[in-house]
Amino acid sequence: MGAALVAMMGLVARGAPAQCCGDCNGDGAVTVNELVTAVNRALTTCSDDGICSATGVRGLERVDFSSAADSTSPKKAFAKCPSGKQVIAGGAKIFIANNPTGPVALKASFPSDALDGWAATAEEMVATDAKWFVTAFALCSTVAP
Repeated sequence: MGAALVAMMGLVARGAPAQCCGDCNGDGAVTVNELVTAVNRALTTCSDDGICSATGVRGLERVDFSSAADSTSPKKAFAKCPSGKQVIAGGAKIFIANNPTGPVALKASFPSDALDGWAATAEEMVATDAKWFVTAFALCSTVAP
């Protein structure tokens, strides 16, 4: 349909258990390499391969939800995690038909208070007739206590 205009990604902070979610080597810290590994697994054909199962993160899954593709503004999208899973990271993108630099801005991208998904809001900064939409994505996991 169109090119991605804006992308934001964030992580959800959690209480500090004996081992952090995403801490695959158990050293008490989540490194950039461990984060990249988790995100790459979630963005591809991810299955729970046991790489980080000992850390408390299991069943990593990416969930997307897009708003309507039209010229109304503002738009909201909420990517809801499946029952029994919590959001551990997420982000948002804006897509604009035939105009990768259109007048639309991502206004918010954040996890829900209940940690059951990721929300995104976008709006036109200048009125446009172009069709556009916002997509929120959530990286969801079964998190052990």
